[in-house]
Amino acid sequence: MRHPVAPAALLAALSLSAVPVGFAAPGVEVQVAGYVDDADGSSFDVAARLRPVDWLSLSIGGGQSSVSLVASDFQGRSVRGGVDLRRGRFGAGLRASSWEDSDQFSSDILEAELSWTFADTLDVALRLEDRRLEVDYATVGAFGRVLPQTARFDGTGVGARLAWYGREWSAWIDGTSYDYDARLERLVAASRAPSTRAFPQLAVLINSVLTRTAGAIDYQASVGVERSFARAWVGVDLLRSRDSVSGADSTSLGLSFRYDLSARWGVDAQLGTIDTEGIDRTGFAGLGFSFRN
Repeated sequence: MRHPVAPAALLAALSLSAVPVGFAAPGVEVQVAGYVDDADGSSFDVAARLRPVDWLSLSIGGGQSSVSLVASDFQGRSVRGGVDLRRGRFGAGLRASSWEDSDQFSSDILEAELSWTFADTLDVALRLEDRRLEVDYATVGAFGRVLPQTARFDGTGVGARLAWYGREWSAWIDGTSYDYDARLERLVAASRAPSTRAFPQLAVLINSVLTRTAGAIDYQASVGVERSFARAWVGVDLLRSRDSVSGADSTSLGLSFRYDLSARWGVDAQLGTIDTEGIDRTGFAGLGFSFRN
């Protein structure tokens, strides 16, 4: 069974471990990809997937990305890995990822997923996430002294995905809601306090497909459709999310294209825009090459 091209928001994360796994014969797949946006953001990433047997998939990846907006610049490195199992109609996955900007922000995410396939055309998945985030900022104390501060908070995400796979057309809907501990409320209050200085504008993270999944997300929901041809796939998806700290809502629209150059080589391209409250609309583009044996 073939699964659809990943939604642009997931492709932006450039994670082979983040998309549904269409299990096939044992083999190896490697992807190298880059992204840019018109807000001077950029990303470079390498990902690999190994299938030692037809029911097991191991994935690993990493890269570097940068996004910026006025006074907030994020330059971070990402590392991720995952294990996916598929036996008959049932699947399970465990994935971990880490994104860190050493000066301002870091996030560590652990995700578990269970999936079921019905009538070879309908796939249902339930997802649970554990998120640990850290924000560095500064306050002004007595006599104008600048005091570095570090805030840590944890969150849990619960989500689901429903996907339908036809002979030529496929469609999906996906959503996750997050709940954070009381330390997030204290961080929100600190971000608005008169004594706070140099607080990172975290909404910048959800305003870029390069870092959207690493930010302090309140919720995210997406819907998409794909059309397959003999050697090509074209997909479009709409994604909506909200930053937990600023409360800014963000909407992205992406177009994805894949073409198989040969039985082993493929090329992927993405184009789209993101519109976030309080931030100018941003356009993005990506290009990737993959090899599979």
